[in-house]
Parts: sequence; structure tokens; C-alpha cells
Amino acid sequence: MTQDAFLARRIVRLIEGAKINVTTEAASHQAIARILRDSGIDVSCEVRLSAKDRVDLMAGTIAIEVKTGHRRRDILRQIQRYAKIDGVSEVILATAIAFPKSITDLSGKRLHIASLSRGWL
Repeated sequence: MTQDAFLARRIVRLIEGAKINVTTEAASHQAIARILRDSGIDVSCEVRLSAKDRVDLMAGTIAIEVKTGHRRRDILRQIQRYAKIDGVSEVILATAIAFPKSITDLSGKRLHIASLSRGWL
């Protein structure tokens, strides 16, 4: 397992172990960024990946997209674009909606799904 894959799994565990406010995506972004920083992970917010794409959070080369709503098809299209960018090594989708865990690969990059609801269980 690469160092980025290990970090991505750690980030997923941190997100799923926390009670994330999902009332708005902005609240979720802020909560996740705080959790990651408090855990010693350097994270940047609203990172421009291309002229068309801006990811919610970046931890090194790991793109983290937060979705509390939206259609799965639209989300998939968006994170597929991120995966095609050279500076992205792994993609994490932090979501409050059901998303198929069978999708694990995006253009050769690993997709990790983090449930925003799990911490509340």
C-alpha cells in the first residue's frame, strides 16, 4: 500500500468516527478540515485543480469532495474529472447519501467512500 493510500484510509476513518454536521456542505467542509488539522494532517480548502474544477479539500495529493446531497450521477462525473488530474493520487468522497461501494477505481486512481452519517450511529 502506498503512503497516499494509507493516509486516505486514515482520513476515511477519522471522518467516519466523527459526528459531522451535515446540515450544509459548508458546515461539513469546516468540520472535516478541523478534524484533519486536529489530527496533524495538513489540509487546504477549496483547491483549484483546473480551470473548471475546484475540490473541497486537499490533503497532499488526496482530493476530498464533500457531498450532503446531489444526484449520484452528477457526483460521479465530478469526481471522475478530479481523478484525471495528474496532481491527484487518491479521491475521497465524504457523503451523507448512499453511494455504491462497488466503484473503487476512477481512471486508475483509488476512490474511497467516507460516510458522513456513520459517526452518528
